[in-house]
Amino acid sequence: MAPQFTTQIGGSMTFSASLSASMIVTTNVTASRNYRPLVPDISQPHGPPAPLILSVEEANSLEHLADSVMTQTLADYLHFRDIRKRRLHDTEWKEVRRQNNLVAFKERESFRQEHQTLYTPDGGLEPVICKTSVPKLLVLGALQGTLDDEMFGMHIDGDNAARLRSSYIHDQVHDFRVLSRIRGATKDDPFRFCGVTWSDLGSNGYGPFAKKRDFCVVTSMGVTETTRGERVGYYVVHSVDVSSNGPMGRTTQLGLGIGGNSSKYTRAKGSMCWLKCELPNGGVELYMQGFFAPMGSVPEFAVVNAAVHVALGLAQTSDTSYSKKIRWMLHDSVRSTRRPVSSSDECVGRCKSHFGVAKKRKLGCCIVCRALVCSSCRTTRKVTVDVAADNVVQQTRCSICFVCMAYAKQTSAVVFALREMAQARARSNRALSSETAEYIL
Repeated sequence: MAPQFTTQIGGSMTFSASLSASMIVTTNVTASRNYRPLVPDISQPHGPPAPLILSVEEANSLEHLADSVMTQTLADYLHFRDIRKRRLHDTEWKEVRRQNNLVAFKERESFRQEHQTLYTPDGGLEPVICKTSVPKLLVLGALQGTLDDEMFGMHIDGDNAARLRSSYIHDQVHDFRVLSRIRGATKDDPFRFCGVTWSDLGSNGYGPFAKKRDFCVVTSMGVTETTRGERVGYYVVHSVDVSSNGPMGRTTQLGLGIGGNSSKYTRAKGSMCWLKCELPNGGVELYMQGFFAPMGSVPEFAVVNAAVHVALGLAQTSDTSYSKKIRWMLHDSVRSTRRPVSSSDECVGRCKSHFGVAKKRKLGCCIVCRALVCSSCRTTRKVTVDVAADNVVQQTRCSICFVCMAYAKQTSAVVFALREMAQARARSNRALSSETAEYIL
C-alpha cells in the first residue's frame, strides 16, 4: 500500500505505509574517485564564478559535509517513520501546499529557532542571519515511478545536464555551472555525483526592484542503503562558499562568505535533502527536509513560496526520466535506418470499435518508431532535443505511440544512465585530446 496522508482526531497527522527500517544506516560510498580538477578561466565581471581547483583535502571535506547532511536526514526520516509512526503534530507544522500525492509543511513560528544553522566543512555550525524568519520545510508523500526513474530524472553531471533537467521541472534556474566536480557516476553507482555548483536564481517573487539571487552549494546525489537493505536515493544541496584567495583561483578557502559577485547578486543560503525510499511493493516514498533563505529583505510568504517551489521541483522526477529516455530513443531512431511510414491505415495500437472492426480515425505518425497511430493511442509531450552553450533550450512537441511510451517506462533507467556516463566520458576524452594536441603544437 502506498503511503497516504491522514489527520488524526488527536491533533496529530500520520502517514501509513508498509515497511519499517532500522535506525542504523550505512552509507554506500563509491570506492573509486572520478576527480579531475577543472582548469579555471577568467569569469566575466559580475557573472558566474570561475571554475575551481580544489585540493584533495578540500574535496574530501566537501564530500564528507554532504554525506553528513544526508546521514542526518536519513536518521530523521527513519525516526519519523518507525518511531513516530509518520505522525506530525499540527501544533508544530502547518500545511502550505499540496501537489499530487505530496504535502508540504512549514515549521510554525513558535517552534522555530531564532536563526537556522548550516554545517561548515570544518564540522562546526554557523547561523544564517536573515532579516526574515526562515522556517524549516518538510515535504512528505508517495511517488509514482520507480526509484531508478526518480534518480535518473534528478541526475546531473554537468552544466548541460542541469539545464536539460530545468527544462522539464521548471525550477526557474536562469544559469547553472559546475564549478568543481568531485565524484561522478560509475557502473556500480550510475546516479552518483558530487561537486560544487553555482546557480543564478533570478529575482522572481522577491519584488520588482530586488537583486538577483545566486546559490553556491555542494551538490551530492546517489543511492545508499539501510542495514535492512532498503535502497534510498538522496539529493543534497548545502550552502558553501569557495572563495578564491590566489591568482586564477588556485588556492581556496572553504567557508560561508558572500562570495565575489555580491555587487550583482545576493547570495541565498540553504540546506535541503531529498530522500526517496523504495518500498517493498515497488513504490517510492518521499521525505524532504531543509530550509532555503533568499537573504535580504524578503517577506516570509515569498521565502516559503521560493522554498516550496524548489522542494517540489525535485520531488517528482520520474516524468523527467521518461522524457530523457525518449530523447535517447529519438537519437537511436535518427542514427538507424528510418522505417518508412506504413501504407496500411491500421493504427499501431490495433484499437477496435465496439463492433470489433478497426476504427476509422485520422492517423498521425509516432516520432520514434514512425508507425501510424490514432489520437487515442498516442500521447504528446515536449522533449528537449538540444541545450546550447548560451542556455538556449530547444524543445519539440512530439507525438509518441503508447508502445514506445510503454518501452520508455518499462526499460530500466540504469541502461540509459550508463549510456549517458559513457557519452560524458567520451566527450571528456575528446576534449582532453584536443587540449593536448593544441599544447603540443
